[in-house]
Amino acid sequence: SQAYETRTNFRRSYPIGLRIFVPNNDKPVIRKLRQIFGEIFLDPMPLKEFTDYDDYWQKRGRQEPKYRFTWVARQLPETGKLLDIGCGDGAFLEYAREVRPNLNMLGVDGSAAAIEKLRAKNLEGAVVGDLNAPDLAGFRDVDVIVAMELIEHLPEPELLMREFLKSTADVFYI
Repeated sequence: SQAYETRTNFRRSYPIGLRIFVPNNDKPVIRKLRQIFGEIFLDPMPLKEFTDYDDYWQKRGRQEPKYRFTWVARQLPETGKLLDIGCGDGAFLEYAREVRPNLNMLGVDGSAAAIEKLRAKNLEGAVVGDLNAPDLAGFRDVDVIVAMELIEHLPEPELLMREFLKSTADVFYI
């Protein structure tokens, strides 16, 4: 299968970034996506080879805030607890801290190298092991869960979604 990145505007105001796998340029799938989203753009994803996620985060450069980061950060409550699952190097949390300085934020990731970069930004983070089957028992008392750019990397995202439902969060940004 080939990987593509799809971008569109949902209801012309909410940004959606979705990476999809289209087997052998399956035209019915593309037609269905256009039906659902209206406008889509298909571009080959810039894939590089990495031995694992630690290798990826050691080699990855600094991220600039993405539009979805700014939109989500502005929707967050002024206070409370936020958990960013699959936080990577903390790019979103770094931006969110500027917009919501009184919000208690924690990032968790499966990569120790990513959490090291996050902590270098004076952000709180924890390594939770494999995000395919995370044990988030110690992180369930939160108001908001953010998991951007994560579920498309998981073979069984439903396992993570089930963990979401065990939390006290009532708002999810995925």
